[in-house]
Amino acid sequence: MNRKAANLCLIGVIVALILGMAFLAPLAQAAGDEEENGAALYATIYTRANCTDLEIQEGTGWFADSYEIETADVTSEKTLENGLRKCEIEFGLEAEGYPIGKQITFSVKKGFSQVGESVKVKVEAASDGTPQMRMTFKEKVSKRYPVTMSDETGAAIPGAAGSFKLPLYNTASQKNETVTVTKDSSGHGFLKTAAYDDNGKFAPNSLVPATQVDLPTVTLQDGGQKTPYSVQKVLAKDGGFELVLKQVKLVDQTYHVTIKRPLEVLAESDTWKFNIGDKADPQVEKQLSLPTASGDYSFDISASGVPEGAKLSLPSLPKSYMYYGIAEQKFDSATNTLTVTLGKQVYILTSNIDPVKYDSFATEHAKAGFTLGLYGQQGKLVATSTATKTAYDFPASLFKAVTPGEYTVRIEDAAPAFKKDYNLSLQYGVRLAENGRLTMRMLQSNSNHEEVWANPYGATDERFKDNASSRAYIGYKTPLLLLIPKKPVFDKVIDQAKYPIGEDAKKAYASRGDLIDYQINAKIPGDHRLVVKYGKYVDMGFKDTATVIDKLDERLELVPDSLKVMEDGDLATDFEARYNPDTREIRLLDKAKTQVAEFDFLKAIKIPEARNLSIKFQVKLKKLGKQPIYNRIPDSETEIIPYLDLLVKKHWEGGLELLKDFDMRDYIDNFQVETWQGDNKIATEPVRKYLRPGSFQQGEGKDFQFSLEKLPKYTLADVEKKPEERVALTYKVTENLPAELAGKFEVSQVAQAEQNDGVNLVSFTNTFIPPTPPPTPPSTPPVTPPVTPPGTPPATPPVPEEIVHTGSSSAALLGICALGVALGATVILRRRYR
Repeated sequence: MNRKAANLCLIGVIVALILGMAFLAPLAQAAGDEEENGAALYATIYTRANCTDLEIQEGTGWFADSYEIETADVTSEKTLENGLRKCEIEFGLEAEGYPIGKQITFSVKKGFSQVGESVKVKVEAASDGTPQMRMTFKEKVSKRYPVTMSDETGAAIPGAAGSFKLPLYNTASQKNETVTVTKDSSGHGFLKTAAYDDNGKFAPNSLVPATQVDLPTVTLQDGGQKTPYSVQKVLAKDGGFELVLKQVKLVDQTYHVTIKRPLEVLAESDTWKFNIGDKADPQVEKQLSLPTASGDYSFDISASGVPEGAKLSLPSLPKSYMYYGIAEQKFDSATNTLTVTLGKQVYILTSNIDPVKYDSFATEHAKAGFTLGLYGQQGKLVATSTATKTAYDFPASLFKAVTPGEYTVRIEDAAPAFKKDYNLSLQYGVRLAENGRLTMRMLQSNSNHEEVWANPYGATDERFKDNASSRAYIGYKTPLLLLIPKKPVFDKVIDQAKYPIGEDAKKAYASRGDLIDYQINAKIPGDHRLVVKYGKYVDMGFKDTATVIDKLDERLELVPDSLKVMEDGDLATDFEARYNPDTREIRLLDKAKTQVAEFDFLKAIKIPEARNLSIKFQVKLKKLGKQPIYNRIPDSETEIIPYLDLLVKKHWEGGLELLKDFDMRDYIDNFQVETWQGDNKIATEPVRKYLRPGSFQQGEGKDFQFSLEKLPKYTLADVEKKPEERVALTYKVTENLPAELAGKFEVSQVAQAEQNDGVNLVSFTNTFIPPTPPPTPPSTPPVTPPVTPPGTPPATPPVPEEIVHTGSSSAALLGICALGVALGATVILRRRYR
């Protein structure tokens, strides 16, 4: 190879090196970006298992993803004082499937068993903007509470007891709680799930001895001998409980029983099984044949070898009494009398009004997920329903034992699908007569738009004959039905304002004295006061009320005769709005009449079209204040933002001769308004932009004043933010002296606090500066400065001009490196071919 070829080859290598670096750098950067842009999962797991025996499951069901925890994923592992391991887990995921804000369900599994509860995690943004998820799983741990037994002297009592129930008080739930005490190798005690903190320390014991409860009787077996004891008191001791026992004398006992039937009860012949001291005993089983009747039925039961003082109780009614339940039972120890009060079981179906035919009516309407409350006439909660199914396997709410009376049923909780769009505040009247008949208050097609008492479904067919069996079936075989209408939708807007903001008609600026037109748009659902009817089988509906209350801010004054309700462009006939000046409330009054939708086996229920109303009224802004004016109704809000006003006063001190040719009306063009947002000046504008027409007033001499109005409180961008995120604007008025007055007046400014209902005062005083007298000649002869001979160099050497450094330091360094390689290679070649 000759020298020329070698040089060309070296040059090619250098160029290839530079191009390779340029090509590989973006790829390396992209690889780094891909790694940085992944999603991160952080999990803290408290478990008995080894960390790597677990897997984290994302999602639920067949489509859930599982991630096995590997050793490299465990960033920390330690054993806590409660014996659990605390595992800190971290691993990466592809960011594509985890958008910020998405909620994902995660759980931890060991094999087919789940560790702790599932958690819903929201994907959040880390400090660098990448998605991350943090979650904690705690395996449930049961804590054992020991139970010891002693006599009244404190001496331990030998023997083992079978399982028995012990009432305690839970300070956390503030309710009595019954636990089951058993015997194991460690002695007597019970287990209870215990909470623990992040260090594994158990939370303080929330169980304490209960007061005003019936304490049990305990039978201890020592060898072959059984001895009954009564629990005298319960003491907290050493993290558990000590029972103070007293040996019970066994006696022969006769119990008196009274069955109270406040309503008519069907005749049945069955065995009534009672308990002695909360335990079943064949001696107190009683075969009874009760006739169809109401009123009291009394009898006695005798038993031998009963612990002295043991109470009699009835755990449940015989199975044949399926239509009834135990409303109350009391035992009087002084007379050994048990009184049991019966009530009626009432099943209730709850649903919206579905457009169905009769063959699907009621069955289609049975929806799960409701909890109902039964309230007495004084408004006191009597009972809360339990979720169950009817005799025909439909989801229902059950009141287990209702006694005769008039009640109100309210919806305490509803299925999620009903919580947003349905009127859950409706109250349903229910009445149970002493003869066992259940009726409900409802609208009917012929009830003159008012609710009346009627059979369930408003029916009059054979199911509701006036005999004992038919009356007993109502509420059981024929459950009650609650229909839930949709709730009206109200939306308040600013119908008209001088200075609206945005396009949603929810915000406007205003000044004192401005008139503002409000409008509340109401959509009344088609099922409003709807009665569904099919012959004698169904004729029912409920009287819901569409209303809204709008309380006016005290700074607003309702314009007389401006309040009206419109429907389809005309004054509404079924709705009215009234204003109460004492409470400052506008209220919609509902006078809508009953609608009827007939249906049968062939024709489905047809729900009418919704009605659209507009509640219109006008207010006057009589006072500003510093805060916006919010008018809120449920799910809707409007905002009036007061404009800022400024009063500018100008005073001249002397120098009037210089002002004689100035017209002060034109002089105001020397003033400007600066707009500040925090420490940033965002605008400077002439005052004439905000000058209130007719506000210029000239006073004595050349003094004058003028007013600025309609100064926005926020930028348009900030108005769209939440109030707590906005930054209020401030304004500063400045004066620029004209050229002919410059240097002849000193300008001073004083900005004062609010003077009168939102008006801020700014005062300017221009003080005349007298002319400076001519200088006095010096009294000493002038000093001649020394003459510097020609050619003498300057005392200070000249400073060389600084060369400005430009370009990229990385590029310069790369160039230097390439140059170095080239020079080195040239030297080598010269040596080789010398």
